[in-house]
Amino acid sequence: MPSDRFDFFISYAAPDRAWAEWIAVQLESAGWSVWLDSWELAAGRNWVQAIAEATDRSDSVIAVISPESLGPLRHTTEEWFGFLLRGPENRIIPVLVAPTDVPALLRSISQIRIYGLSEADARKALLASLAPSRTRPTVAPPFPGAETGDQPVPDPVAPPTRPRRDKKKVFISYSHKDTDWLERLLVFLKPLHRAGIIDVWSDKDIKPGRDWHKEINAALDLAGIAIPLISSDFLASDFIADEELPKLLQAAEQEGTTILSLLVRPSRFERTPILSTFQSVNPPSYPLSALRRPQWEKVLVDLSYAIEDELEN
Repeated sequence: MPSDRFDFFISYAAPDRAWAEWIAVQLESAGWSVWLDSWELAAGRNWVQAIAEATDRSDSVIAVISPESLGPLRHTTEEWFGFLLRGPENRIIPVLVAPTDVPALLRSISQIRIYGLSEADARKALLASLAPSRTRPTVAPPFPGAETGDQPVPDPVAPPTRPRRDKKKVFISYSHKDTDWLERLLVFLKPLHRAGIIDVWSDKDIKPGRDWHKEINAALDLAGIAIPLISSDFLASDFIADEELPKLLQAAEQEGTTILSLLVRPSRFERTPILSTFQSVNPPSYPLSALRRPQWEKVLVDLSYAIEDELEN
């Protein structure tokens, strides 16, 4: 086993190889050591083992993010998630190379955007963001209002937007076989609910004697954020497939409802196109049931952060 370490492991999808190699060259020219599979893997070597060894020997992971890297058949999110699970000392740096909806597990991490820039500006943005520490200016910055003085600033004209639902309304869709996971999720969302930041609804809120079908439809019509708890039982439910999912997906397409799929047990999620087109909170190879308690607790904390981020958008 080689003993040398790398500053950065570069994780990317095959369509983004040109970006990955450009990033690697910039980092090496700045004095950092880099592991990139297209440079390091010899023909015939077990690439799964080689990547596992390389991430073990790397201090940080550069996550090259684009729509291609988040496709259902890509393994990049599994690499990122596995690296995060190893502990807080492992750092992931998301680098956006195209306009992309950043996965929930990375939204709380500062991102570097290098698309839409000249090569010089992209290199500057990349290297400046990776500097080991921020430095204070040696010269006092100018007063920001010096040019505008007391002149009134006209209000910006907001561009027209499609109708959006109230993001405070959070709807949880689940199979009753996964009630234990629902209860655990509610514990992590309770502080936001208590503070009035979100209004969480599940069918547990239906009072005895009420028309449960009408109550569910009313909650679906208001939901600005939906959290499906994905499992084989969830996908097998006729009511979920015929009633809840079509309405949620229509709301996502037409009214901006955000869908944050939480994978609680192994399932055919990746091969269910109606759902897998939406980025899940955790990758399919890491359902909550396969994680140790501190790990799945971190996933639920990250989900609560993702909800807060949605409320700010």
